[in-house]
Amino acid sequence: MQVEELYDLTSWIQAEIVDKQIVQKYQQLHKVLQVNTQPNQQKQPFEEQK
Repeated sequence: MQVEELYDLTSWIQAEIVDKQIVQKYQQLHKVLQVNTQPNQQKQPFEEQK
């Protein structure tokens, strides 16, 4: 991989993952799904997170 490709990759990660808060959105979805797997817990909808 060339230096320019690495730089472009970091720019893409910043624009497509960090700026769009993908990690935080995934964590919110994971939290809801985790609650939904627990017995005797009220199930939460996750359409918004999906």
